[in-house]
This record gives sequence, C-alpha cells and structure tokens, in this order.
Amino acid sequence: MNSPQRAEWWKGMEKEKKTMLDKDVLELVPESEVPEGAKALQTMWRFHAKTDDFGNVIRYRTRLCGRGDKEKPGVDFNVMDTFSPVARMASFRIFVAMCKILHLLAYKADIDTAYLNARKRALTFVRSIAGFPLKRGWVYKMNNALYGLHESGQEWYDELHGWRSCEGLQRSSTEPCLYYLFDGDTTALVLVYVDDIICATNKESWKTQFFADLQNKYGIKDLGRLSNYLGVQVDWQHDGVLLHQAKYAKEVLERFGFANAIGSRSPMDTTVKLRAASE
Repeated sequence: MNSPQRAEWWKGMEKEKKTMLDKDVLELVPESEVPEGAKALQTMWRFHAKTDDFGNVIRYRTRLCGRGDKEKPGVDFNVMDTFSPVARMASFRIFVAMCKILHLLAYKADIDTAYLNARKRALTFVRSIAGFPLKRGWVYKMNNALYGLHESGQEWYDELHGWRSCEGLQRSSTEPCLYYLFDGDTTALVLVYVDDIICATNKESWKTQFFADLQNKYGIKDLGRLSNYLGVQVDWQHDGVLLHQAKYAKEVLERFGFANAIGSRSPMDTTVKLRAASE
C-alpha cells in the first residue's frame, strides 16, 4: 500500500477485522468442516475518506466487501432476494416539510457496520482476506451479511424492519422506509436509507430512548441535529427550511479546475457582436 494515509487505512483494516470477529460475522473453522459444494467467497477492501459539511476529512473508513461481481445468479444467490428499498428523495423533502409543519426537531444517526448485523441465509465460507493470511487448514465461516453481495441489502432491510416493528413504529403504506408513531402527545417520524437514520419528534426524551435502543442493538454514531442528508445540506430557518448542495457544487468546481472561476450572469461572451444573417 503506497497511499500517504496508509497508516490510517491499516488501522481501519485491523478495526474492521476485529469488528467482523466480535460481531460473529466471520468464524474461524477447520477446513475439514466445509461441506462439499459449499460456496467459497472472494473478498476485497474498499477505502473511503469521509468528510464533514465543509469538506474536511473526519474519518478514514475501511470496509471488507464480498466480491458480488463473482457471484452467479441461480447458483450463488436467488435473484428474487436481491431487492431492498431505500428512502426516496421526495420522501425526504416531505419528511423535512412535516418537521416544520408539526414543529418537530430532527436528528441523525449512522449505524455502525450495518450489514454485519444481518444473518446470512446461505452457508458461505471465506478462504482468505488480503493482508491477514490464515494458517493452513483453516477458513472463515460467514454467519452474517457482508457488503458487496447481492442478497446483503435485503438481509439488512429485513433485520432492521423487524427491530423497528418491535419498537412500536408503524411503516408507511406508500414509503417502505418511512415509519411513524402517534402515541398520546408523542409524535415521531423515522426515515431510513440503508445505515443512515433520521428521526424527528416533539419529545427529546423519545429520541434519547430511541437512539439508546439502537446503540444497544447495533451500535450507532449520534450525529446530532439533522444538518445534511445524502449530500444535501439542511439549513433550518425561522420561516422555513433551505435544502441545498453548496458543498457538492464546490467539490465539482474543484474537480474540474474551476474553484477560482469568476461567476457570470451569462453563459456566453458578452463582448461578441452578432450580425444579422444574410440570405
């Protein structure tokens, strides 16, 4: 690894492997326990530098992913078990509007290594992980879902939906990732996009308990008041809510070398003199 941030990436890889073992995602077993014909999964590492609202790197995230590109439909996975819904952007805008109308405070949390909490349906084994060789005669048995595999999204959605139902939340009949609670004088909304959870309520005590339950079940990062969602920045104002992508626009300008470009009201050169076309 030649990256200038290799120390951070190695630290993340070691943490990810420890998480895999602690959460029982991977279990060391003798190779003799692998049944004939059992799937042997290939893996790879993915690296991502996570930034804050201003583009500053706040975390180096490392994930061990399954090689879903090597899976064969009908052999390694059932094509009917690959769909998992995520919240639509239109639902997010409605969520924000309802927060303002109902005077709800919105909060955000990120579930730690979300997919790793869902049980794996098919019997699967991993023979090696890059950077962490195994002793001869040993393999990993995969007990939980892994990022990158075709069925993992649905396995995680089913897991989280079951937990939310136990929490007393009702699922919207038109948006499968929107949940609500109207209990006496308590109102709560929950919107989910894979491992990003935003909730809004008129009772901070409900939010505190909800996040505590999530922490006990899966482990989360409490990100405080909702200020961004999937690249959209949220500015709560006295007379409304402003949704914008100033950070993303700045990143695009920097990517294409226009960070210091001077703005113009016209896309055309204003000094050009046009003449009427002759027949």
